[in-house]
Amino acid sequence: MIKNPLIYLSLEEADRELLKYTKNILDRLGSSAKVTFLLIHKSEEEIARRVDALVKDYFKDYELKRVREPVENFLKSLECQWLFLRYRRSFFRRTLHERIIQSLDNLKLWIYKEKALHEPKEIYVPIDLSHRSKGQVEFALYIADRFNGRIRLIYALSISRMKSKVSHSEYENLRSVKEEEARYVYADVLHTEDLPLELIDGDPIKDLPKHINQRNCHLVILSRRSRQEVRPVGRVSLHLIRSVKCPVVVL
Repeated sequence: MIKNPLIYLSLEEADRELLKYTKNILDRLGSSAKVTFLLIHKSEEEIARRVDALVKDYFKDYELKRVREPVENFLKSLECQWLFLRYRRSFFRRTLHERIIQSLDNLKLWIYKEKALHEPKEIYVPIDLSHRSKGQVEFALYIADRFNGRIRLIYALSISRMKSKVSHSEYENLRSVKEEEARYVYADVLHTEDLPLELIDGDPIKDLPKHINQRNCHLVILSRRSRQEVRPVGRVSLHLIRSVKCPVVVL
């Protein structure tokens, strides 16, 4: 399922953990494709020396692509399907990593977070109960099968704001109705009730990251955007990428 993987290296020592993690993931998924490394650097000699020092312990068969044009334009022209990268965030300006994540619509992303477990056993899938959720669940099943993992689907009911506006009994009745609706749509869209579905009262942006981070989550699998959004990565997905502590897959 993962073909033509591309790994973005920033030629930092911290990339060793990204390489170790990615090598384990690709090996366990049975990917035999040659890995391509994307580098943005000026000196050909220094590239060769530093890449060899970083990569040789993990990958024997690989290719280097050096980028001279804006990296977003370069990535849009590639035929590869998957990009692995280490997440980096700056509070003052968008990092290259964030620009890549926010500008691309043609690549699936596997975003590494520091100190990630190399064997993702607990797989969380935030869904919006649209048909996009089917692709998330199918990929989660694929990962769970290879790593003997467990899948948890999460859906935000988005009714917590009503707590202060109605009585307790009215709120519980509203919650019951919303839960019933969600479970009906869940079965109708995904054609299954076998996977556990966690329903939370809160807002997707405010409360989903908190819910996930409070649990022993090893991997989050996101849809790129909701049905209402046209940007390369939707608001909720982008916020989850930034906020959850574990690696994130964006389909």
